[in-house]
Formats: sequence, C-alpha cells, structure tokens
Amino acid sequence: MQPLLVSSYEFSDDGDILDLYLNTDIYFQDGTNLDAGDVVYTISQLKAKKNYYSDKVSGIDTATVMDTDWVRLILKRTGLDELTDLTFPIVSAGYQNQTVPMGTGPYRFDKAVGKREIHLAASENYHGTAPYIPTVIIYLVADSSLIEQCFATTRTNMFAPYILSWGSYGNDANLDITRYTGSLALYLEFNTKRPFASSLSNRQKTAYALNASDILKGSYWGKGLTAETLVKPDAWYMGYQTTYYAYDPEKAADIETENTNEVVLLYQEDEEMEKDAADLIKQELEAAGLSVTLTTSGDYDIALRLGEVSMTQAADMVGLKDQLEKATLDETFSQIAQQVAEKMGEQLPVYNLFYPALGVALGAGVHGQLQPSLSSVYNGIEDIYMDQGGQP
Repeated sequence: MQPLLVSSYEFSDDGDILDLYLNTDIYFQDGTNLDAGDVVYTISQLKAKKNYYSDKVSGIDTATVMDTDWVRLILKRTGLDELTDLTFPIVSAGYQNQTVPMGTGPYRFDKAVGKREIHLAASENYHGTAPYIPTVIIYLVADSSLIEQCFATTRTNMFAPYILSWGSYGNDANLDITRYTGSLALYLEFNTKRPFASSLSNRQKTAYALNASDILKGSYWGKGLTAETLVKPDAWYMGYQTTYYAYDPEKAADIETENTNEVVLLYQEDEEMEKDAADLIKQELEAAGLSVTLTTSGDYDIALRLGEVSMTQAADMVGLKDQLEKATLDETFSQIAQQVAEKMGEQLPVYNLFYPALGVALGAGVHGQLQPSLSSVYNGIEDIYMDQGGQP
C-alpha cells in the first residue's frame, strides 16, 4: 500500500499510537494547503455522522493536531489494521460553509446537469502531473445494461461495471481492459437449519466435490482468482493457520452423506454468470452422489452468493470479534485471531470459490493505463490520453 497524502508514519512501541506526517505540497482544488487540521476535522466528522466511510475510523479513539503536518491517532486496540482503514478522502476544515464538492485529486468539480451528468475539469492545483484530458463527463446511469449500451455505442469512452461481462468484451482487441481483484467473492453459504447443511461432513463433502477453477472457467470466462482460503486472503484473521478444503473428488466420494442427499441450491435469477456457475456446481455435486435442485427463491440448503464473506457468518464469531476489539496486547490479539481462523476451518459456515475479476474498459482511441482499486476505480485517470479520433 502506497501512501498518497502521508510522507511517513510511525507506531509507538505498544502499538496504541499512530503518528502520521503529511506531505506539505498537497493542495485542495481551491488552492488552500491540506494540513493536519483538515485530517482531524475529517475524522471527527466521520465519527460524528454515520456515512460510507464511518467504519474506517471506528478503531480511532482520538485524533490530535500535533503540528501543521503532524497528526497523532490514539487507537482503541493494538493489532488494528489502521493503515488499510486510512483510505478515505480528506475534507477541508473550511468546507462546512461551502456547497461545491472539493478534494485534492487531479480533477475539480465544474458543474452538474440535473441528476444526469457531472462535469469535471482538470485541477490547476493538483500536486501531481497535470491530466492530459482537460474535461471528464460522468453519466449517472442506474441500469447496468444501459451502462454497457452507452459504452457500446461510444457515447462513453470508459466504464467500470459492477461485474464486467467478459463474454461480451473480454476478447475484443479494440478495447483495453484492466483487470483487478475486488473483495467480492462467489461463495457458498450453508443453511445449517436444514437437514443437509446441518451436517459438518455434508458441508465438507460439498467443498471437496467442487473444482473452483473449472467453475470459474465455465461461468466467468476464467477471469478471476480462485480462492485458497475461506475468506479474502489479506483479511487480518486469515494470517493464521487454518483449514481449507481444496478440490479432492476422492475425499468427497469417501464421505458418507448424513440425513439426506437431496440439496436445494439457491442462486440469483437475474445474474447470467451466476446461473452458469450454479449449473456447474449442480453437475459436480451430482457427480459426488448428491441430488441437486436449483431454485431462485424460497428455502435452500446451499445459497450461491456474490459478496463479501464475513467471519460473523460462523457461530460464536460475534463474541470473538468483540474480544478482538477489546484486546490491548499483541499477544492477546494474536491468540483470539488464531481462534477465529480455526473456527472458520472447523465449522465451515461458508465455502469460498473464487473472486470474479473486476475490470475497467477503455474504448477505441483511449490510451494509457489505469491502476484501479476498490477505493478508486479510475485511479490513474490523469495519465489517460485520447487520440484525434476520440472525444472526451
């Protein structure tokens, strides 16, 4: 992780204090210098008013201005992954009296056209290289199919859908598609209140029977990252030894089914790629001796989900999470985190298949390389340029 607004940082020996030293050449789009007061103001606002970024400051007890370029954070516990959490925009302390959005990025707000368009202009006060493209127009479209239609008809030059339709765009030589792995996983959620999934051995049999690599190829065109852990590999509680049930059809065949061999598999009806994945899962589970019925509603034994896998989906995890938040020693934190990892492996409340690749597509006439991330899909847009055939 590369800091953008911070030149350096330092933890205290006990991990309770995090000092942030800011770059002194960062300016807001109105020309004012970003300083420690702006950082403290932003954190105080996020803690006081619930919004999209509030969870990122939940582990901060206090934020104090030590100098114009020095902020001290007192943390609620050691072991907190604060550096990952500190990925939110900083608002100017003077912004409370303004109505125009303002930040420190390469583009500034120019105007809005109703609720349909947002126009951005290159910022004269950006600390990095000036953008090649002087104007960016953002179209606000709620329908994902309409987003693709706008791109296909060249009304837009780039787009980043929720999940890219790789079948439509993945092999188009005229497009430049940058892939990146998000936090969304295609995973199985077991309904342990029903006979089949209430059996741990049945859940294990299911996991061993599934070839995630083949399912990825057959449903998401092989565009993604197969899972090797029960949850996202960089989650703080997966840095410990745990159990994973890699594809092993022989083990699946050796496990005797308990209670019933009839399985109802739920999937989302309006997601074509999930339907393809559900069909493949059905085939592989039936090869292991199970009888599978697909459904898009009602009761289920296994649900095919696309989302973020949480540790709280396992029994007793909520209590362990509370203990983690109260841990004040690194040793205590590590011990509890180890318990979390072990319980995920022992209980198998979910089974992670793969992370579908997300993508940002650049149309014909658009050149350069984006560096997309979850927090900034169009990161690097200032380095994108267009040839004479393109129109911003």
